[in-house]
Amino acid sequence: MQEAFIKLEQGRKTVMQYEAEFTALARYAYHLILTAEEKCYRFLQGLNRELRYPLVPLQIHEFSELVEWVD
Repeated sequence: MQEAFIKLEQGRKTVMQYEAEFTALARYAYHLILTAEEKCYRFLQGLNRELRYPLVPLQIHEFSELVEWVD
């Protein structure tokens, strides 16, 4: 499950589907996302490029806020 979390990407999923899978798999890789910043970074890395690029400069460090911006 940890490997699935590391490789997780949005792909054809909606943002909400991606967020749900990210959250479910994050339980198995909690040591990779010990801070809010790490969690946001990992989430952003899996987002499709067209959604990720506009968000990077905003430097959002709260996961719920990041998900709201994307959705």
